[in-house]
Amino acid sequence: VLDDGNILAVGLGDTPNSQYVGAAIIDKSGEVLHLESIFNSVSDVFGTQLKDSSVDAIQAQGGNILLVMPHKIIVGELMNPRIIVLDKELSILQDIDYDIPEGLANYTLLELVIEQAINGDIFLSGRIYSTSNGSTNPFVGIIRLNDNLEIVDSKRFSSASTPFGTSTIFQDRRTEIASNIAIDASGSPVFVASLRNPSDSIFETVFNLRGQDYFMRAPQLGLWHITNQDVEAPIKQVTGFPANAIIQKIKSTSDGGFIMVGTCGINTNQALPSQYRMLVFKTDPSLNVQWMVYPQMQFATLGADII
Repeated sequence: VLDDGNILAVGLGDTPNSQYVGAAIIDKSGEVLHLESIFNSVSDVFGTQLKDSSVDAIQAQGGNILLVMPHKIIVGELMNPRIIVLDKELSILQDIDYDIPEGLANYTLLELVIEQAINGDIFLSGRIYSTSNGSTNPFVGIIRLNDNLEIVDSKRFSSASTPFGTSTIFQDRRTEIASNIAIDASGSPVFVASLRNPSDSIFETVFNLRGQDYFMRAPQLGLWHITNQDVEAPIKQVTGFPANAIIQKIKSTSDGGFIMVGTCGINTNQALPSQYRMLVFKTDPSLNVQWMVYPQMQFATLGADII
């Protein structure tokens, strides 16, 4: 929702790895006010399961809209983050194609998300993939920009520093992926991811969501708070939900804490039907869990987003 009450909607074309990104401004009555379609050169060389095409957007503090997407997959080369700056009528003001920063050298960023801190800093986060060794590790990368959209620094976190372990069996799938990031009151990012047991087989931990997206699901979740100091392990581990879980969205709350939404009740043996439940839990600013709910609905429920 934009500051004038209108709604911004963004998405991809109607084919896997579509090379077009679309944006629309819709008013509160549902009337479409503005449309924009942007060509974003990608390739399906890695297969549709990789979800190479993605788009996320925010309204920046100055009022303009920032679209972020991975850009320009070329066989044997890396894909760069791309930010397009639009006004509220979806006229393009800037189109920035970034080089991969030093902190993420030799890695491609996929499934990018964008957030802005109170101090104006912008964070890009995404799953990172190495084209040099064919591995999914490290599993998350973060780029910080200043309010002029210039890269300030970058960081990557590997499964070697978490209980995820390594696997190249599903290197073209979303097997080791963090949630999107949220920003705390000090301007530092926070993310959450599933923590499988090191002894678990990779085949026991991959969750196929809707027959197209692959997640690592586990009986515990880890919360990371990324400050200027290196964080080699999650500072909090969360349990207490039925069976296994994944988290798909984390957002900051007005009291300085965070709220997460995902899915729990996922069986270890996927040959057996799972009792899927939406999972929502809230933490304080120190990432201590304040409450957790996983309501039993009349039908299986997958948690995807929260506002």
